[in-house]
Amino acid sequence: MLYELGEELVASEISCGNEVHKWQGLGYHGRYAGSASFGVGPQGVLVRASSGLASENWRRLAQWSTNVTRIDVQVTLLTRHGPDAYLQKRWAEARQNWLDHQHLKEPRLRSGVNGAETIELGSRTSERCGRIYDKGKETKLDHYRNCVRCEAEFKGKVAKAVTADILRKPDTSVSVIPHVLGFFRKQRVFLDLAKHEPTFVKGCPKISDRAKKLLYLQKSIRPLVLNLINGGDAQEVVEALGLRQWLNRVGE
Repeated sequence: MLYELGEELVASEISCGNEVHKWQGLGYHGRYAGSASFGVGPQGVLVRASSGLASENWRRLAQWSTNVTRIDVQVTLLTRHGPDAYLQKRWAEARQNWLDHQHLKEPRLRSGVNGAETIELGSRTSERCGRIYDKGKETKLDHYRNCVRCEAEFKGKVAKAVTADILRKPDTSVSVIPHVLGFFRKQRVFLDLAKHEPTFVKGCPKISDRAKKLLYLQKSIRPLVLNLINGGDAQEVVEALGLRQWLNRVGE
C-alpha cells in the first residue's frame, strides 16, 4: 500500500507539470517528481513528501507506514514589525541560552544585506533540531512577504512519538503547534504567539517545473527575443528557435 501511495504521489506531481527523474538514496532506488519521491530498498519501501503535498497526505503516509523516520512541523507567521526584528529578538534568546548552557550545540545566525535571515538550533544529526527563517526571502514570493517560518525537525524515536501524538488529534493544522512551541521552549526561545497576535499564513501552491520554465521564458528569454525582433531580426529569431515548421502548422 505504501508503494502504491508513492506511485500515486509522484503521478500527481507529474500531472501538475513536474518532471520525473530516477531517485536513489539510503540504499533505496525509485523515482521522484516535484515534492514526492519513493523507492524500494533492503528494508522495504521509502516514501518522502514535502511542501503542500506533505501537508495534504502526511496522515495517509503515517498510517500506512511501519516506521516514521522524520517529520517536520511548522507554523508560518506574518510579523508585525518585519522578519528582521522578529529574528533578532529570537536570536537574543537563543544566544543567551547558549551562554548559560555552553555544553549545548552552538546556535547559528545567518544574515544578509537586509538583516537576519535564519536561526539554526540544534544539530541536524540529532533527533531534534529547528530553525526560524525569513520565508519571504527564502521563496521570493509575495505570498510570504514579512513572514517567518518556525520549524522543528524530528527524527528517529522522537519522530515516531510526535507522529503518533498528532495522529490522535483532530486533522487540523493547529495540532502541530504544541510540538513547535515545545521544541523552541526547550531552547529558551519563546515565539510569543499570543502576545504578538500573529496571523498564521497558509502555504501557497508550489510552482511546478513546467511553470518555472514558462516563468524563465517570460522573464529572461522574452526580453531578448523582443529586442531582436524590434531590431528587424524576426525571421532570424524564428529560424534560430526552430519555429518555422510550427508556425506553418498554425497557419494551416
